Amino acid sequence: MIILINNYVIHQHNAERAGLHYDFRIECYIPDLNKNMLLSFATRKFPDLIYKNKKRILLLETELHDLYWLNFEGDIPYGYGKGTMKIWDKGTYQLIEGKDLFSEYKKGVFKIILESNQGKFKKLSLSVVRTDKINMSFNYKNKKTWLCIKKDLIV
Repeated sequence: MIILINNYVIHQHNAERAGLHYDFRIECYIPDLNKNMLLSFATRKFPDLIYKNKKRILLLETELHDLYWLNFEGDIPYGYGKGTMKIWDKGTYQLIEGKDLFSEYKKGVFKIILESNQGKFKKLSLSVVRTDKINMSFNYKNKKTWLCIKKDLIV
């Protein structure tokens, strides 16, 4: 039996090599692994969706992360991500369309509503589209890029 908890976290990550950016992680059941993991994306602009009324930002897909990262804050002492991480926001999300997040992710489009537990906003409705689906593909170090489009914000 699969239980969907639907958590997300946004870390503010001040990395030695990559500089200040935000890691957006969304809990998702991964059938091949038979467990929940965090789909992960990096961006420099996540707060702009809320504070600068930006409508869209670019996300760079990164590797899957263990659920441990939902609550992680602190120093990463070595490696590419070396630096300091703190939770900028966290909460729950609701899938708007489709049967499960992983199926929609594999199709290259998913729509979610984030509900902040940290007071950054009440609800943030997003469409996340893989850029090759809209003829806007970027090649950044052979990583997939996604466009995160704000549909609605309730502060």
